[in-house]
Amino acid sequence: MDGEERKILRQSLSAWCVRNANRLESMEKGSWDAASWERLYAELEELGVLHVLFDTPHDLTTVAEAANCLAAHSPSLALLVVQQNLAARLHGDAGADPPMGWVALPLYDSAAEWPQQVRVATTPILRTFKILSAREEGQLPSPAPTPARERVRVRAVGWAEQTSESVPSPLPSPAGIAGEEVLPNAGATSVAGNTRDRGYRVDGCWGSLSGLPIASSVLLPLASDDSEFALVRLDFTNLPAGVARGETARSLGLRGCPIADLTCTDAVFSGSAILACGAAAARSVAALWSQAEVLMLAIRAGILERSYSVARDYAAERWQGKKIIVEHSLVRRMLAELYGARCSVEESWRGMSAAVVADEPLTAGQLSMSLHFAAALPRLAADGIQLLGGYGYMEELGQERLFRDAKQCEMLLGHPQAKSFSIWQREPRCTAES
Repeated sequence: MDGEERKILRQSLSAWCVRNANRLESMEKGSWDAASWERLYAELEELGVLHVLFDTPHDLTTVAEAANCLAAHSPSLALLVVQQNLAARLHGDAGADPPMGWVALPLYDSAAEWPQQVRVATTPILRTFKILSAREEGQLPSPAPTPARERVRVRAVGWAEQTSESVPSPLPSPAGIAGEEVLPNAGATSVAGNTRDRGYRVDGCWGSLSGLPIASSVLLPLASDDSEFALVRLDFTNLPAGVARGETARSLGLRGCPIADLTCTDAVFSGSAILACGAAAARSVAALWSQAEVLMLAIRAGILERSYSVARDYAAERWQGKKIIVEHSLVRRMLAELYGARCSVEESWRGMSAAVVADEPLTAGQLSMSLHFAAALPRLAADGIQLLGGYGYMEELGQERLFRDAKQCEMLLGHPQAKSFSIWQREPRCTAES
């Protein structure tokens, strides 16, 4: 999209949010049913904000613009739109169709934290074989028969998960490429085919997956300490054995984007569940996670914009100490600081989105800037509460929710300390020996 189209999109989203203010308020309170979530998905899809990164994979600016606009009305909704676009981008990169329904993502974990979430081990996924008698095809000389074993020709026709009935694969060729080898006859005939050459056995509990209670599917970036990586898609209409979705957890903020845990007990993911795997996929997903900091910064800017505007309007109307409180010097100073911070955050996300290099992670300086504003936002939102006095702690004006959302946003895309260490490790002399 160009600048004019983004302006029209922003106006459309803002008007939609104003018309649906009561609905968004009930969403933030967690009182929606499944039909309400389906209706919201359909409306946002009609507005054209859920699959931007599928149609134009590198148009982060448009997604950031939409997230910033929505965050001023509902930060939870902004986060849902961001994660749908990230999921759409991951589907597109893997050559899959765009997701049709809410998708859960581990938005509270950085790439460096993925190996610590669950235990991942590769498990062999063997080709499906069709066993053909060599003598029947006339392709092998007929040896003297033995009572227990017979030499046969094996033709690879697909892939399948290893079972006790499967014949071990001697071939390195990928799925769909014929290969052949002579093996002892194991008595097998054929088994169903699959699409990948390995599977992943997973144990553990992946905590606080964003959007999990309302999602129709979930994307998990599985990473192990020995550099194995796979992006796995699980459909909740057909979950593998050993996978269970937990109850909705009550979070500090962003309650309109509910979270829950996903428990895996000796679960095996293979075949069509694997969207992508290998080192190239790991770099691509990690780069997208890094670039997503721009989108989170846009959400934080929207929260701060709302906090400032509520405090400014209240200060212009509230009479105290024989004058409007905006005339008090301390109030004016606090408003000036809030406004300066608001302008700084907005300029940062706009500048960063324009400077993003396709398929490359953000620079250490850009990541540090995002980390700085993430830490500063709760303090700034607390000033917004203080400017309203006792009313700041009431639900009526929404400042208390903005403060909770600001604190919750601090954890998006990983724990601040984990992200700080990741930035520091880019410095060549950060090792203990230096």
